[in-house]
Amino acid sequence: MNVPRKDGVLRIVTIVYKVLAWIVLVVGVVGGLILLVAAQQIFAGIYIGGMNLIGLVVIVIGLVNFASLFITGATAEAAAEAEYVARVNQDMLEQLTRMIKSGEVKPASAEPVSLPTTAPARPASEPPLPPPGN
Repeated sequence: MNVPRKDGVLRIVTIVYKVLAWIVLVVGVVGGLILLVAAQQIFAGIYIGGMNLIGLVVIVIGLVNFASLFITGATAEAAAEAEYVARVNQDMLEQLTRMIKSGEVKPASAEPVSLPTTAPARPASEPPLPPPGN
């Protein structure tokens, strides 16, 4: 089908959301790891075994924000694809309607089709077929 896509802005928004989701994930994980390992001099927090547990909170927030942004981008992408498929289907239905109206597509004849009910028999003069796999 030669149906042009009309969702250019929506596709750009989808790409922006997905790239932003990956950036948030990387920043959240790296920032959380920095807070876990080297935050004794940077930030006050809850320390267990020499690690600042605020870093775990930052990692979890990064993961949650990543999921939220990525799902939003995927939803926008699905909406754009659904809109495109709907327009392709509409175009195909319009073409089919034009073909039927112009008489290019003939309806099936009213005569029943006779199909064989059994397989054709081999004449007795021919030797039997070899078993499969030989």
